[in-house]
Amino acid sequence: MAIIGAGIGGLTLAIALRRRGIRAAVYERADELREVGAAVALSANGTRVLHALGLRAPLDAASTVPTELIYRHWREGGRVASFTAGEAYAERFGAPYCGVHRADLQAVLAEACGPQDLHLDHRLVGISTENRGHELEFANGVVAHADLVVGADGVHSTTRRWVADAEPAAYSGTSGFRGLIHREEMPSLPDPDAIQFWMGRARTCCTTRSATARSSTSSPWWTIRPPGRVPAGSPTSHRTCSANPSPDGTRACAR
Repeated sequence: MAIIGAGIGGLTLAIALRRRGIRAAVYERADELREVGAAVALSANGTRVLHALGLRAPLDAASTVPTELIYRHWREGGRVASFTAGEAYAERFGAPYCGVHRADLQAVLAEACGPQDLHLDHRLVGISTENRGHELEFANGVVAHADLVVGADGVHSTTRRWVADAEPAAYSGTSGFRGLIHREEMPSLPDPDAIQFWMGRARTCCTTRSATARSSTSSPWWTIRPPGRVPAGSPTSHRTCSANPSPDGTRACAR
């Protein structure tokens, strides 16, 4: 089996298949797994799976468990709603809610996958059907064969073109601005150990603590533009997310 894309989905699938006795080769177009992305919220349905794959210890080391999920008024800062996300959450749902930087989660998964099944600098350029499988052509000249090919290469998927006549991803008008700032530089930030959302008109701000720099706060800012107000010439590579998660912490995102 071949998996195209060494992101969160592709690596997790490879690890899960191996535990079922199925070996999969993961092909990634980048020549290294770089630090990209921002904070990822994992609710119980996600952490439960990662724990079952034997990743509890490395995930605990790379992540933090927020005290709460708090929704605040954008201007006054007062609480609109809050949800417990600590031990009570884990007891209720059977697994913890945690926050982790995407790069740290990808590193945990890549180590578990192992270098023997992870092939970097392999940009897929062609797929052809053989009698008993598929032939994969890569830009570096490598040709591989697989009985089954899984496309896990994101919203700008190359694999998708061989499955359906998909249109190129279009900029939705949603832009995300992210950054890291030391907690000491934000002394007025309330409840710094919580994941917080300041809900505004057509835009919102989120702050969450970083696990790999525990004295820092990772602050992804989600700026939402109303439909029909997309600037001319806007890039199409932005991350698109719903402004706020549901009470259990899940958030719909496309990359």
